[in-house]
Amino acid sequence: MMRVMNDRAFPPGRQVGGQAMPVQYRNREIYVTKEEVAKRLMKTARTIERWQRLGYIPFVKVGQAVLYKWADVEERLDQKFGSQRPKR
Repeated sequence: MMRVMNDRAFPPGRQVGGQAMPVQYRNREIYVTKEEVAKRLMKTARTIERWQRLGYIPFVKVGQAVLYKWADVEERLDQKFGSQRPKR
C-alpha cells in the first residue's frame, strides 16, 4: 500500500526481521515512529507521548499516524535540556 503525500507516493515503513524501519522522504530526512524514538532515547512510549503533549519534541501527523523527524527531535532536546553526549 502506498501513501500519497504532496503529489508523491511513499511506501509505509518497511518491516525487516519483524521490526519497522524508519520512514524516509523529503530529501532523505528520516521520520521515525514513537516506538523508534522511545528506543533511541531509552524511554517508554508513554514518556514520548507526554513529551509530545508538553511540546518538548516536535512531531507531524499524517492521517492518524504520528511521526517524528529525528534531526528535529535531537535538536529540540539539546535546546531544552542541553547536550548530554560525551565529548569526543
